[in-house]
Amino acid sequence: MKNIWYYILGYLLIEVQGKALEKFINIAIEQGIYLWDIHKTGDKVYLKTHIKNFFSLRALARRTQCHIHIVQKYGLPFFYLRIRNRKMLLLGAIVFSAIIYIFSSYIWFIEIEGLKDVKPETILKIAQSQGLEPGVLKCKIDDEKIEKEILKQVNEISWLAININGSKASICVVEKIIVKEDMPCDLVAAKAGVIERFIVLDGEPMVKEGDFVKKGQILVKGVRRYKVKDQIRNDEEEWEESIELTHAKAIVEGRIEYAAIGTMPLKIISEKMTGDFIREIGIALPNKVFIFNPLKQNHYSYYQKEEKRKKIFTWRNIEIPVEGIIVTYREIERHEKNYTHEQAKARAVQSAWEKMVSSIPLDARIVKRNAMLISQKNKETVKVKLVIETIEDIAEHQNIKGGTISFD
Repeated sequence: MKNIWYYILGYLLIEVQGKALEKFINIAIEQGIYLWDIHKTGDKVYLKTHIKNFFSLRALARRTQCHIHIVQKYGLPFFYLRIRNRKMLLLGAIVFSAIIYIFSSYIWFIEIEGLKDVKPETILKIAQSQGLEPGVLKCKIDDEKIEKEILKQVNEISWLAININGSKASICVVEKIIVKEDMPCDLVAAKAGVIERFIVLDGEPMVKEGDFVKKGQILVKGVRRYKVKDQIRNDEEEWEESIELTHAKAIVEGRIEYAAIGTMPLKIISEKMTGDFIREIGIALPNKVFIFNPLKQNHYSYYQKEEKRKKIFTWRNIEIPVEGIIVTYREIERHEKNYTHEQAKARAVQSAWEKMVSSIPLDARIVKRNAMLISQKNKETVKVKLVIETIEDIAEHQNIKGGTISFD
């Protein structure tokens, strides 16, 4: 805060030469003259001080037989002296900064990434109906609402995100991979496992019940084979094999094994926010950070520190290197809780289950569940391996590339 004040009032970078440099600095400090960034280079000392101290330092230099020289002048007073006869330049800079700030508050460009089959006009039309269009204020954009509406209206999209950077809004899209019912395709294993139930409805079976299959292995080929009579020779005993591509269909259920490890300590220290907080506010220049209200002492025993930075002026590719800074210290209360071995085991099993549950389909049938303790040197924690076996549909379609048939 003091350095900001000196920048407003103006300060100097001074070079000091002489045989009594240490004496010069010590007497200056004793007289209450504030000096900072003091460093020695060869037989010279460089330091910074407020402009009002210069004449006192010059008198002190005579007493100590030193010589002082102003190397650089900093601060608003010197800036004002340079531009006082160029008022239109100052006015132009202020107007330009105001224009940049105003224009940076609006969206001027919209781009869409990731589209293949969906027309960009479809996305832009829905986004426009929800308020996202060139010339709209960024603060009026509800990106979550726009994302939900686009996903609701366009079935071909599986994921979408809107990112706003400066005056540009980017709509990132991932389209669904759709296999048409009339398109020739194979059935392949979506997961590794043992086949428990296998009923082929259309296509050529490549496995049987009881087989272990790997992920991606072909289960049913998308082909049909049948005998046709040789019409050329008109021979009752001569038949030829004919093959055609088809959309493979089957009921394929496999036994799948899931495993995860859960660890739980016998003693847990939990943390909870109290709601109390302290804030520091400042600005960041390229080589300096100024805090307007620096904390003399943080009275919180435990706290969480959050720092947010935001560019004050941004427009298209032009950025003025000044950022606003808000540092928040949030108070935390800590509580200690002890568990028995059985309680810790149950929580470890639950932890392992939570790790694997997202991988198990909702329609899967759990047929086996086994939790095994893992011995370890650390007696302060309980480690468990949870194994789950399910029966589930493991078939997925895979297009036959180029419409060709492979007999491998």
